[in-house]
Amino acid sequence: MSEVFMGQLRSRSIPRTGGHAFAREDGQIIVRGAVAQVIQRPTGYRRLWLPVRRWTYVHVAVCEAWHGPQPAPGHQVDHEDRDRTNNRPENLSWVTPHYNYSRRKLMRGPDHPFARFDAPTVRAIRKLAEEGTGHRRIARAYGVHHSTISNLVHRRTYTEIV
Repeated sequence: MSEVFMGQLRSRSIPRTGGHAFAREDGQIIVRGAVAQVIQRPTGYRRLWLPVRRWTYVHVAVCEAWHGPQPAPGHQVDHEDRDRTNNRPENLSWVTPHYNYSRRKLMRGPDHPFARFDAPTVRAIRKLAEEGTGHRRIARAYGVHHSTISNLVHRRTYTEIV
């Protein structure tokens, strides 16, 4: 892992890119001297096109550059602060799938990347149901399936919201 300075920031070469791509300490990727274009995925992860390696997730490239190659097949990159857009090396580490999954469970309700409702909306939906509005009618108003509303009202989902 050779370290170089690009401006005021330290950078390390990303393995298997032939020295064409570097991961900076701020989590950005430099390809052939310019900040790489990244695509934000619906899951919150960012991807980019790297020379030789093709499509790669930014967090994986940064982790490989700063922490070395994947320690064993199946290991995953963990974001310590759970923010999928924070790809700084100090926020990333290689972990087992079991450890990563155990931390993933903490992302529930409105904090989950696929959440349909925020806390005030959940409370409003539950109040509508309490007042006698049918689940199907509420579902049509919010553009979701009636089972989504049923699960929300009966606290099978969004359990942490009072």
